[in-house]
Amino acid sequence: MSMIAIPGRFTTLPDEYALQATVTALEEHGFSVEVVDDLDAARQAVLARIPDGSSVMTNTSVTLDQTGIAEAINMYPGQSPGCGKLMGPDSAFGAPTGR
Repeated sequence: MSMIAIPGRFTTLPDEYALQATVTALEEHGFSVEVVDDLDAARQAVLARIPDGSSVMTNTSVTLDQTGIAEAINMYPGQSPGCGKLMGPDSAFGAPTGR
């Protein structure tokens, strides 16, 4: 399999047609989509979608880290980071379990 490098493919913003086609495809597959203008708006949109009291797993997402969304989730008073609960002991067996 060969790959053709397309300069700027992942470093430039998509045009309106590509953006709308992506939104449509995601919505047709059951995703809700909100297009925002900047990173601050993206962080706010993400936090607004998370119910208070939720436990949120951000894993090691480069996207979430570089956009500041992981930090915003971890610092948001309405949520708790999920990584401690994911690797916490299972109450019956004392072994780590994913929840």
